[in-house]
This record gives sequence, structure tokens and C-alpha cells, in this order.
Amino acid sequence: MPTPTNTPPSTPKPVSFDQALDLTPGQKATRSATLKSHETLNFTFQGTSGQSLKVQSKGEGILMRVLAPDGNVIDQRANRTYSWEGTLPQDGLYKIELAVVKGLKQGDFILETTLTNPAVPEPSPSPTSEPSPSPTPDPSPSPTPDPTPPDPRPSPPPTSIPDPAQTQRIIIPQGQTATVIAGQGKAQSTNRYLMRASAGQILKVGINGPASISLKYPDGSPIDDASGIKGRSLQLPRSGDYIIDVSSNAPGDFELKVDVK
Repeated sequence: MPTPTNTPPSTPKPVSFDQALDLTPGQKATRSATLKSHETLNFTFQGTSGQSLKVQSKGEGILMRVLAPDGNVIDQRANRTYSWEGTLPQDGLYKIELAVVKGLKQGDFILETTLTNPAVPEPSPSPTSEPSPSPTPDPSPSPTPDPTPPDPRPSPPPTSIPDPAQTQRIIIPQGQTATVIAGQGKAQSTNRYLMRASAGQILKVGINGPASISLKYPDGSPIDDASGIKGRSLQLPRSGDYIIDVSSNAPGDFELKVDVK
């Protein structure tokens, strides 16, 4: 009798679906679905340069990319994220690409998308003609004071205070206590994240990749022993938007994990 052999299960081939998203400016469009690990869903819509787009994916295990008509992500914030808000750079067919986080079998999402037209400037009033003023006699010239000699001491150079390159609000999916944000940093750049939490909660943060984190209170003051670190856990003394700055010393991808209980 031949010995039976165990045939390994076949890996599903990747498949991609396109679905048109009919957006009415000023109105929110909502879509929801469940995706498996080998599936990618693309929502497409026509956009115009100058329009504002706000898109947010609520759920578990799904990340998205927002692609311009040329096929590239609109900016770094639009790559593998849960939300994006900004101005469309050109006319054409845009795409919102949703896929399951690597390592998971499936994921659920609720996608909320709002497209807004730019504000129309009010027309300027027509200028009114004014009567020409009567000529006035020239006053007697005043003596010109001697110029003040220049200060030989060089002026100190202005102090450059680096501002965070981007600010993004962290939204934890309903029913969950933690989330992972995937990002991309440049050398000597800072990405800023805001996390709303309440007094008494435990905040845990950690980061993977060529980057470090610095934590600040809602008023912007730094938290002790929480600058240039890879991870920290602390009980929050007050409610508000806590600041998480991700600083990159070299180009590369990073993953920021945030847990609030």
C-alpha cells in the first residue's frame, strides 16, 4: 500500500478589485467590507486640483494608501495609514487602496470619504474715482541729520527651531485599546502625532525602525525621561491631547505602536 503524502495547502493568488466611488462635494460617503489577506480593494474617484479630501478607515487589520492619478502616493502621510486629509494636487482619477495588514488572515473596515470644493473668493469692489487733491506748497526742507554709524558687532544668527514636518491624529478602532501606525521618516525629520486620552489611563508607546520618540503633555511641556526613547509606559495625570514626536536620524520605515487602557 503506498504511503499517503501530505499536500501543503495552496496559497491564494493575489486579487485586486476596483470599485467606483461617486463623491458629491460636501457630503460624506461611507463604504464597508471584509477583506482576506490576498485581496486588495481599490476605490476610484475623479478629483480636481485644489479640492480637499478627507478619508478615514475605521476597523481592524486594514491599512490604506491614497494614490494620485500618476499612480504614486499623494505624500508620505498617505502611505499605509488609517486616515489622510489634504488638498488634491492635480486633476484626474484618484485611488484609495485598502489591504489587510501583513500577517493577518482578514480584516474589516468602514471607509468614510469627504470631498470638498475650494472656497470661491468674493469679487473685489470696483474702485471709485476720487477728486484730485489740491496742490500744497512744499514745506521748507529740514536739515538732514548725520547718519548713525553702523554697529561693528555682527548680529547673531536667528535661532532655528525645527518644527514637526507632519501632524496626524491617532484614532484607535472602536472596541480596541491599541493600534499600529506605519510611517516613513527622512533624515533629521520629525513626525508629530496627537493622542487624546483621559487622566488615570495607562499610555504605552513603542517604535520599531530607525527612529526614536519623545512624549509631551497636552500643554507642550516635555514628559520627564521621555525624550529620544524607543518605548515608555506611564499613567496620565491629566486629560487632553498628548503629543508623540517621532524623530528620524536616517531615511526608513517605522512602526509606532500606541496602547491606551
